[in-house]
Amino acid sequence: MDKIIGLGNALVDVLATLKDDTLLDEMGLPKGSMQLIDDAKLQQINERFSRMKTHLATGGAAANTILGLACLGAGTGFIGKIGNDAYGNFFRANLQRNGIEDKLLVSDLPSGVASTFISPDGERTFGTYLGAASTLKAEDLTLDMFKGYAYLLIEGYLVQDHDMILHAIELAKEAGLQVCLDMASYNIVAGDLEFFTLLINKYVDIVFANEEEAKAFTGKEDPKEALELISKKCSIAIVKVGGNGGKPEASKAPAAEAEVTPAATTPKPAQTTAPVSTTKPVQASTSKDGKILVAYFSWSGTSERIAKNIIAQTGADSFRIERAMPYSSDYQTTAYGDAMTEAQTNARPAIKDPLASVAQYDKIILCYPIWWHTAPMTVGTFLESYDLTGKKIYPVSQSASMDRSQYEESVTFIRGCAKGASVEEGIFSKDNTAIQNYVNKIIND
Repeated sequence: MDKIIGLGNALVDVLATLKDDTLLDEMGLPKGSMQLIDDAKLQQINERFSRMKTHLATGGAAANTILGLACLGAGTGFIGKIGNDAYGNFFRANLQRNGIEDKLLVSDLPSGVASTFISPDGERTFGTYLGAASTLKAEDLTLDMFKGYAYLLIEGYLVQDHDMILHAIELAKEAGLQVCLDMASYNIVAGDLEFFTLLINKYVDIVFANEEEAKAFTGKEDPKEALELISKKCSIAIVKVGGNGGKPEASKAPAAEAEVTPAATTPKPAQTTAPVSTTKPVQASTSKDGKILVAYFSWSGTSERIAKNIIAQTGADSFRIERAMPYSSDYQTTAYGDAMTEAQTNARPAIKDPLASVAQYDKIILCYPIWWHTAPMTVGTFLESYDLTGKKIYPVSQSASMDRSQYEESVTFIRGCAKGASVEEGIFSKDNTAIQNYVNKIIND
C-alpha cells in the first residue's frame, strides 16, 4: 500500500462536557464557533478545566486523517511542530503508538491546544491556541521528510502561509509525491480564494472538499456542479456530501487537464498584501444625500476585493487605510504580534498618507476584516482623524470565522470612534450579491 504523509497543525484536543452553556458565555466563546485564543485566554480556560473532567486526544485536520488511515493499516507519517511540554509528549506518543512515522519538530512555544467544549445538545465550541503549531515555517522542511512516501496531504488551515505551502509542494514534487489538499473550511477558502485557485490549477493532484467548501471555491450551490468544475482543475476531485448523498463523489479530469506542473523552483506566491501606495480618489458617486467615500483596510486582500467591487458599482471616491509602518506579510507574525498587541492595548497606529479632509462626503462605506474580535485598530485611527459629525457610516465586513458576534463588536468599536456620525447596522456577509444589494440601498438612501 502506498504511504502518505500529512502536513498540518499539531494540536492536542482537550475535551470537556458541559452541563449547560453558562461557561461559554463566561469565556466569551460563541456557541458552535472556533476562536483563536491567546495565552491569557488559554490560562483562563485551563484554570476552569483543572476543576472539570477532561479527555485528551490528538487533533488537527491533517493529523486526524493520518491517524484514521494508520488505523486502517496504511503506511503514514506526519510533519508538524510541538512544544517541549506534556502536551507535545502526548502528541508524539500517540503518533508512535499508532505506527505513524514521527516527523515532528520542536518549538520554544507551548504546544498547540484546542480547548473543546461539548454542550448538552452535542454542539462543539473551540478555543484554539496554535502555539508551537503556528511556528512551522518553510525553512523547517527538508527533502528527506518526504522521501519514501507516495502522497502528501496538506490541510487547508495552513494555506495562509503561502511560502511554506509552496516550498512543501516543491519538495514533495522533487521526491515524486502526489499532492492532496483538504480545503478544511469554507471560510478559509473564501478568505484566500486566489491562492487556493493557484494551488489547485497548478500544483495539487487531488482535492477534498465538503459541500460548503466546494461552494466557496466554485460559487456553485449544487455539489455535483461544483465537483465538475473542480475536477477540471486537478487529477481527482472529491466532494463530500455526508448524510445528504451517502458517499463521496470523485471525478477524474481529462488527461489534458490532469497535468500537474512540478515546482522546479518555489513559485512566487499570489500577492496577499496590498501595495503600499494609497488609492487616489476617482470620480465621486453622488447619492441622494451627496458624495460617497469607500474607505477600506485590507491585509489579505479580501476586504480590498470587496471594496473594489463596491467602487466599481458606485463610482465612489476611494481611500485605502494603511498603517504607516506596514504589517508583516507573514500571517502568524501579524496576527500574534502587532495585531494582537494593538487590540489588547486599544492602540491607534499611525496611518499612511491620510486624507486632508472628508468634509465633502456625506456617506462613508467602511470595508474591513475582523481582527481579534473587532475591527483593526488602524480603522479606529482613520475614524478618529476627522470630524464626522452628521455623516453616515456603513460597515461592510466578513471574517474567516464568520462569527456575527465579533462583527457586532466591531460596529460598537466603530461607533465609539466615529463621534457625531450615524453608524448604520451595515452588512456582515460573504455573499457578493447580498453586498451589492446593500450598496444599492445606500446609493438610494
